[in-house]
Amino acid sequence: MKETIIDLLNRLKEIPELQYVVVWNNQLQYLEDQTIEAFPFPCAFVELVPQSFNQLGAGFQQTDLDIRIHIGHVEYDANNGNMEENLSVFDIRNLVFKKLSLYKPTMCSELFKISEEQDYEHTDIYHYILTFRTGLIDSTANNLIEPTLVDPIDIEIDVVRDNALDRDNIDRHEIKVVNIWQGQ
Repeated sequence: MKETIIDLLNRLKEIPELQYVVVWNNQLQYLEDQTIEAFPFPCAFVELVPQSFNQLGAGFQQTDLDIRIHIGHVEYDANNGNMEENLSVFDIRNLVFKKLSLYKPTMCSELFKISEEQDYEHTDIYHYILTFRTGLIDSTANNLIEPTLVDPIDIEIDVVRDNALDRDNIDRHEIKVVNIWQGQ
């Protein structure tokens, strides 16, 4: 999943309006609590939330993966007469939505948005969450399984073609397939 996270971080860093993009670790709450150093705004944080995994075989597993993008935005005054109104966060939301919609990170299917959460009790830091879903194939354990190789076999197949227009005329063809497995 590391490759998926790196792909998402790099994709979000292509948005020039975002000043800070890292993995989610509840930074916005820690900033409010003044337990971490300040970071620039607007910012985006990536959180991966895997659902249950399904075994595909040969060490491959599949999961539906929810990707939560936490957007942090600060706006003290929008210069529209409403000090408590932050509509600029929706501009950042739109940029993130456009950048990630239908994007395919490594080992994933295309992302599609499944939910959004607005921040109705914010201070000067607005916390907006976009959640996307994708299918992830985890191939971490695929090299732990040694394939079982079998010797090639010879096979003979008699094919009878039944022509529906002329049932009295049946053509017989013999087909001999030799060495159907191209191993060593």
